[in-house]
Amino acid sequence: MALNHRAIGLANELGELSEIIVKIKKLPINNSKRINIIEELGDMCWYLAGVARFLGQDIKPKKVLQYQIHNASDLHQLITKMAIQIGKITEIIKDFENKQTKVNELFDST
Repeated sequence: MALNHRAIGLANELGELSEIIVKIKKLPINNSKRINIIEELGDMCWYLAGVARFLGQDIKPKKVLQYQIHNASDLHQLITKMAIQIGKITEIIKDFENKQTKVNELFDST
């Protein structure tokens, strides 16, 4: 699976999670919404692990999700943390793609 596919998948999952959060009108969150949120977070972790593996890092999605949930005082904080991380990953991917393009151009010119 290409890096672009993984990064786009990660961004899409964040969008789906955001849609669920926006629709929450009151607390506490009902069990159905809670399950939807956990499913979306799991999907995000799957794509995040794929990006990390592509970049030579080995992370375990379950451990990442457990850490994020444990260290977030509320759901908004959790979403914010994950959005920041996705922003950082996006920058890494752009940098990687720019370098890859330059390498390809060097080989194509020979």
